[in-house]
Amino acid sequence: MINTQEAYNFITMPLILGIVSFIFGTALFFIAVRRKYQRKQVAGLAELTCSDRMVNTKKMEKAIRYLALVLLVSGFAIITYEALRMESQPSIGAESAINNV
Repeated sequence: MINTQEAYNFITMPLILGIVSFIFGTALFFIAVRRKYQRKQVAGLAELTCSDRMVNTKKMEKAIRYLALVLLVSGFAIITYEALRMESQPSIGAESAINNV
């Protein structure tokens, strides 16, 4: 049976931060792609009657995609770093299992 302390040590604050940033990055990327797809449809063209609004919309979509990419990469890097850090540390459960035998 797993000790509760071992379960709490598995979930660390950097790991939660990495997961949250990865999820928000994915959501933002899908929002940007969806906006671009809807803008290309006939109903989306009716919203963009003025050409200067269309330029701002394209810039906004590009900024959202860039922010999403940064969040995805940073989330993946944080999760990977935290997993490698946790793997390199000796586990407390292994020492107590050796002492019990």
